[in-house]
Amino acid sequence: MAIKVLLVDDLLLDVALTRRALEDCEVAHRIVVAADGEEGYRLVGEMSFDLLLLDIKMPRVDGFELMQRLRERAAGHLPVIVLSGSGRSGTCTRRSTMANSGMP
Repeated sequence: MAIKVLLVDDLLLDVALTRRALEDCEVAHRIVVAADGEEGYRLVGEMSFDLLLLDIKMPRVDGFELMQRLRERAAGHLPVIVLSGSGRSGTCTRRSTMANSGMP
């Protein structure tokens, strides 16, 4: 049975690279792509996913806001892997604060 993955990322190159990396996995999977957090939030409400692969820096609704919205919606059971090319300390600090507050 294939795992259903929601990939939320606004950069087409990053989406393509992530897809390619997942192709090397031995586990069958189905990827649904959302271009930003707003679309990702809508899709989580419409479909069931086994895993969320999430970029942090996106237009409209960023990854941090999406995680917060999902937490408020009680969709916190969804495992999240954050994918980000941002090495800025503000991103790391914000992520650490969310983790310490019980955010997945």
